[in-house]
Amino acid sequence: MFHRHVARTTLALTFAALVLAACSSGGGDAAPASGSNVGTLRVSVDPSDATVTASREGTSDVARRGSGDVELDAGTYTVRATADGYRPDTTTARVRAGDVTSIELSLQPEGDASPTPPEDPGQPEDPEDMQYRGEWAWLLEFSGTGLQYAGFLSISESIEDDGDLTGVEAGTWTWCGFDYDACSGPTGVGLFATFERTDLVSSFVDTAGIVKAVSIDLDGRLEDTDDGNPAFAGFGEWSFYSGGSSEYIIVLVRVQETPVYSSLGTSATPSRPQIGPETRATLERRLASVATAATSAQGADALGPVVGALERRTDALRPR
Repeated sequence: MFHRHVARTTLALTFAALVLAACSSGGGDAAPASGSNVGTLRVSVDPSDATVTASREGTSDVARRGSGDVELDAGTYTVRATADGYRPDTTTARVRAGDVTSIELSLQPEGDASPTPPEDPGQPEDPEDMQYRGEWAWLLEFSGTGLQYAGFLSISESIEDDGDLTGVEAGTWTWCGFDYDACSGPTGVGLFATFERTDLVSSFVDTAGIVKAVSIDLDGRLEDTDDGNPAFAGFGEWSFYSGGSSEYIIVLVRVQETPVYSSLGTSATPSRPQIGPETRATLERRLASVATAATSAQGADALGPVVGALERRTDALRPR
């Protein structure tokens, strides 16, 4: 992976993680595992009174209430969160002996299936004039963990340029966890832009208006996959709600020209495109190449000023 310091901002656009969020220990009723083959599952859940259950075939279920750490025998677990008045949320966690595996579960209120629209995203331009418009599949890997997470980015609106950011386009983004088939509705706002007309950047902003991550591609341009689809490959930093951060690499590939969701909160197409094993393999190959390039990349410290520029630009995208 890459090893370079990235400047941080202390304002409200402090990075935050939806998944892999390090969290406080909190109270709970989990039964601890024992022995040398034990790892820690670090859970962050919203709402805070949700019941979280970790289950694995051939073992007894382990449950706790709210966020915190659970000691478990090494293995792969199905982790499910439930709470009255909310739709359950489920993910998969791989617990390794002696390591900490962090996950976050976010439950949506029952009957609230619509995406949260950003307020006043600016005047949309003709879609034909937009460079990034469409539905993008993304694959992200956190540095040093080998864990990959997937999602989608629907770019649907052109936003007025601001300061150092040019060619700004935005829409909704969705975190799917480990698998593209495990998606619910949008979980925030996504953005593409060019910083100082050289570096191509992307960002994810959650429904609370907090920038979760900023990515940067130092050559400042989209590239095409073997199938001729535009792709973004970069690296950046993702910080956790409870403090700390993690470097990551990311690849985004446009899988169709029409976005599934509009940043104004309306559905653009009835369903998401299918992401098959060939597309996933393409994303993984490009991730590997980014990891090599990021190690020797020059100018990574430019990410700090990018955050400042996004801080100014995303005010119009914040859900209120």
